[in-house]
Amino acid sequence: MTSTTAAAKPWRFTSLQEDTVITAAGVAATAVFVAGTAAVFSPLALGLAAGYCALKVGHTYAAMAFRPIRDQALKSMHKSRHYKPVPADSKIVALVAEQSKRLGWAEAPPVYLVDAKTVAKMALPFGLRWLMNNPKTRNTVMPKVFAAVPGMNIIFTTQEALNTMHDEQLAFITAHEMSHLKKEALSLPVFVKAAKQRLTQGLGGLVLIGGGLALAGVSVPLFTGGAIVAMVGLVGATVAAGVINNIGVRTYERRADRNGLYLNQAEATLANSVESFKAARSVFEKLHDKALWAAKKELLLTEIFLTHPSQRRRDIALKRSFAHVVNHIDPNADAKVLLREMDQVQKPAFNGWFNG
Repeated sequence: MTSTTAAAKPWRFTSLQEDTVITAAGVAATAVFVAGTAAVFSPLALGLAAGYCALKVGHTYAAMAFRPIRDQALKSMHKSRHYKPVPADSKIVALVAEQSKRLGWAEAPPVYLVDAKTVAKMALPFGLRWLMNNPKTRNTVMPKVFAAVPGMNIIFTTQEALNTMHDEQLAFITAHEMSHLKKEALSLPVFVKAAKQRLTQGLGGLVLIGGGLALAGVSVPLFTGGAIVAMVGLVGATVAAGVINNIGVRTYERRADRNGLYLNQAEATLANSVESFKAARSVFEKLHDKALWAAKKELLLTEIFLTHPSQRRRDIALKRSFAHVVNHIDPNADAKVLLREMDQVQKPAFNGWFNG
């Protein structure tokens, strides 16, 4: 069996095709959102919302760019009861340290445990966060939370998630999240998503304020056609921009799956590649989302609203990556034969996704 050194592994954290898709999605999403909101909001409203967005997003990116600001943000997290550093002897801490060395990083990113309230804030719109108060929803969601925060260079998870994964699965998930941290800190769709979220918050607040003032008989030139028209336009622009931007975000996820498959090997060998692929597929199986709204995520009409690919598409992309790494390690090996053998003993159940 032939092998290569770790330094020669075919990690591909990016490609021209991926970068083109990601950039095009970010630009198109921005154009749609700006055009949609400009049609129903006045320059005054757009200016106020842009100022709010600049303050919020500016602080986030300042923390990414300047170590003292980032350190202060981490100190604030330590003081919060919603964030808790993972114990130093935890398996995931060791995995992050090991994979950081493979990437040549001088410092391993910290890992934090988050509670249900924080998960709801991270994953759900403001008006739907109450869903996490339902024990059934919490029991479904909390074991599936793994998320990286590029720029801040930290990883979030939950105790329920760590309790659910065995070592091989945890190693793949960690490698997946490390791939996010490697490439995406200042990428366009990440910025667009953050900016769109803050602009939506700002404009939504102005709709409430403007509507209230209108009921009180005070006319403020915030909208071109009234508060109701502005709200409908805001929702439409937000959804349309999100659908387009998610094309780029789903590209991130497929890339992180691929790079996780590579990074999850201490040494690039055929046997390690097979085990890494099995671990990745078992992660998708275990974190299969059985919630009602996720039942048919492999369908295009439902997937376009999601930030993660369906399990069917993830498995197809992972098979291609597996064939690539196998051919790199041993050109005489037949990846298709290996995949058929694994399909016979590990049939994927297509319908799931996992966070991060």
